[in-house]
Amino acid sequence: MSILLYLLKASACTLAFYAFYRMFLNRLTFFGLNRWYLLGTLALSFIIPALHFSLTREVAADTDLMADEHVAATGAAIGKVINNAATVDTAWSMPDILLYVYLTVAVLLGIKLIAGITKLLVKGYRQGVSEGQLFVVKQAGALHNSSFFNIVFLKNDLDAAEEAVVINHEQEHIKRLHSIDTLLIEIAKVVLWFNPIPYLYKTAMEQVHEYQVDAAVTNRYDRKDYAAMLLKLSGFNARALVNNFSGSQLNKRVNMLFAKGSKQISKVAYLLTAPVVATLVWFICVDHVYAQNVIPVTKSNFTVVIDPGHGGKNTGGQAEGFTEKDLALSIAKAVKTAGDAAGMDIVLTRTTDEYLSFDERLNKKADLFISLHVNSGPYNAKQNGILAITALKTSDASLQLASSCLAELGKLNGIATMQDVKKQRLVVLEKSTVPAALLELGYMTNASDLKFITAPDKQAQMATAIVNGIKQYQAKMK
Repeated sequence: MSILLYLLKASACTLAFYAFYRMFLNRLTFFGLNRWYLLGTLALSFIIPALHFSLTREVAADTDLMADEHVAATGAAIGKVINNAATVDTAWSMPDILLYVYLTVAVLLGIKLIAGITKLLVKGYRQGVSEGQLFVVKQAGALHNSSFFNIVFLKNDLDAAEEAVVINHEQEHIKRLHSIDTLLIEIAKVVLWFNPIPYLYKTAMEQVHEYQVDAAVTNRYDRKDYAAMLLKLSGFNARALVNNFSGSQLNKRVNMLFAKGSKQISKVAYLLTAPVVATLVWFICVDHVYAQNVIPVTKSNFTVVIDPGHGGKNTGGQAEGFTEKDLALSIAKAVKTAGDAAGMDIVLTRTTDEYLSFDERLNKKADLFISLHVNSGPYNAKQNGILAITALKTSDASLQLASSCLAELGKLNGIATMQDVKKQRLVVLEKSTVPAALLELGYMTNASDLKFITAPDKQAQMATAIVNGIKQYQAKMK
């Protein structure tokens, strides 16, 4: 999965979780539960997009589902074939530019965050006076009546009673480790700097922190006197990292001091988080693999290695947020599903996003080797269609394998197929000791091809065609 796609999915999760919070939990007085909801769902927003599950569905074999779609003509020959099998396209695509912009801003914000933390720690431990486990800094500057971990900043004109209340207030923040919450949200803001939701998370968490602490402090102080002190000492610290004694949202805090507590039955609302999580997992994590019904064959010792091209640091081509390595792996898994249903022994060189050397791809015992890729034409968006490639010095068996797969893929409607098998000097084919072919399953840089190869049901059709091509090869080589 590309970084940008992951970040977009994480952003979608934060939006769903925050919307749920605002609709159902924001007004409840279970401040501890609200705090853990905000922390937990923020963590889940980064975890869910990283999960992946496959759900296999059987569908009837049908290659005519896109007969009404336009099929672009390939012509007798398409200029120069862009070889993505052995090299990575170095042309700067829009996803590349967006990724570099994202990383640049994220790094700058990360540096700013680290600088802010360092400044607070240096100021606190250098200028602070140790009072038990606290470091207290009294000053007249803008940073006052607040805390960061065990550092308390006080305005130097507080009387003894005011100082005692403020310190008591900040000690509650420190005891509850609220600064850790703040840092985690600040990190999320750096990672998802383009997404406004983490900023709303920050506001919500600050509100919950103050509600928690106000409730604890007013167990020892009169509510009215405490509310009056909040208003008297009102002031806002520009530092995003500190806990403010009397900062923003004062009206809400004062109202909450005198609000009636929520009924215990209202806690049922938190259980509704489960359907939200399940829905996000279903739409974001579950990969629906459509296994088409194919004619079963008798299981034998005949083994076919399917090699999803690229992987790990080698992304291959990229277009519209998709990467070649992810598409190749998705189609390879569909081939295994279709092959297993047909009684074939299909082995994948990789089942996850990992980098493999050529030797690692070729070290599995096999009777056939098929490498799957997706092509790119960065300088010509009209280039399209499926290609089959064999080694420059190829065997009759390899040529037959490529031809058989190409013939079956040519029966698909909705994507063009070049008629002739191409011969190229590709390491993964040259080093293979068994009949081998490489399939370029359409062009990512062609809008029509990309729409076809990214659709799960079309991937299933291609997988079935490849399996049928292998069966055709077996029949002709008997």
